[in-house]
Amino acid sequence: PHLVIVGNGMVSHRLCTALARLGATDRFQVTILGEEPYLAYDRVHLSRYVRGRERNTLRLVTRAWYDEHQIALETTDKAVEIDRKSKQVHTVSGKWIPYDHLILATGATPYLPPIPGLDKDTAYVYRTIADLEAIKSAAQSAKTVAIIGGGLLGLEAAQALTELGLQAHIIENALYLMPRQLDVGAAARLRDTVESLGIEVSVDKVTLR
Repeated sequence: PHLVIVGNGMVSHRLCTALARLGATDRFQVTILGEEPYLAYDRVHLSRYVRGRERNTLRLVTRAWYDEHQIALETTDKAVEIDRKSKQVHTVSGKWIPYDHLILATGATPYLPPIPGLDKDTAYVYRTIADLEAIKSAAQSAKTVAIIGGGLLGLEAAQALTELGLQAHIIENALYLMPRQLDVGAAARLRDTVESLGIEVSVDKVTLR
């Protein structure tokens, strides 16, 4: 049987390691379709890449691992269509890949809020290595950065960009930073720490334009 996995992120990698541990890769032909040109990497620690760490330090696995477990990895070949009747996946390169079982592990789509005046040429999301490469490139000719969102990723981005020499300003519409994880007291201590790093913080502020 042919198992096709659409997506090559951390969830896809965790699935493949479980399949290999259980010996399922001996029973199934496994193909992974990934949009990015990279092997699976650690998205949780993307900020390390902003700070100058080598891209390979984020890598979760080697190409030899896929070969060892007979897993076919197709990078830069995004799935664009699924034909459920014929049980095939159409990729951006024009391939039609048949499957017996199909798993979608595509992750989340980064959200750009519909704010008037938002310029996609100067606004960046923080999800992939390509996103971070664009941010690092823009940082070379920038002095300040506004970060909409005071959650964990927003804080990591602010610290990393501060270390690149930018003045960072976090804008959070909740009453305090990291509202999903912290209570008021813990958030107050966190804010003191963040501001001690030279990062400006505005809470209870909705970005209008």
